Amino acid sequence: MEEGETFLFSPPPTVQGKVTAAMKGLDYTTEAPFQNQRAEKHARTGIYAPEGVTCPQTFTLEDTTTAALVKLIAKHGKCVEETDWVKTVCLPPPLQSLQPGVTCEIAGYGKEKFGLWYRSQYLKEAQVNLLADNVCQQKDYYGNMVNNNMFCAARPDWSQDACEGDSGGPLVCEVDNRLFLFGIISWGDGCAMENRPGVYTKVTNYNKWIEEKTSLPSITAGTMFPQK
Repeated sequence: MEEGETFLFSPPPTVQGKVTAAMKGLDYTTEAPFQNQRAEKHARTGIYAPEGVTCPQTFTLEDTTTAALVKLIAKHGKCVEETDWVKTVCLPPPLQSLQPGVTCEIAGYGKEKFGLWYRSQYLKEAQVNLLADNVCQQKDYYGNMVNNNMFCAARPDWSQDACEGDSGGPLVCEVDNRLFLFGIISWGDGCAMENRPGVYTKVTNYNKWIEEKTSLPSITAGTMFPQK
């Protein structure tokens, strides 16, 4: 990863379920990046640290889903060392979607069960299936709480799900042996509850905004996505 690399995540909302209060004190109401108070310390100790966070201008803490960009402070010309465990992921083309039922992977350090007071010490992953928008917007699911910037995913037997503390993590889907970032863990009612799937930020709705902030049109165009 080259110097100035920017990463996409979802700031935690203030609704029920898969949320964390870690960022509630930050001001996300403007597009001006904030300076992380610990960045200088992390740079001295060799830990990669955020230089700033940029959010859409319309974002407030009352929003149920959005996206943010994190720019890391570079060390020796790189933001992150790529390893067997740390890899880049591709962006799909703008407004690209996958068929309901497709299996994707999520990951995070959140709680392994709803109601636990502690979070996982280890990075966990799970597989979930994409749900059709008209299913997730049914009254016995989430109704009109799910808007066009969101989508839902869950296990058919409701056995696995994201949970509190996983917000901001990735939902990646494999297409022709390549992983693409289609979603960001956002919110939900409880964890692994029937008719209460995980709700994810629809990343492909933000490609244009990402391009405006990163000046990387070749990345945000989703050129790595297979063309039919």
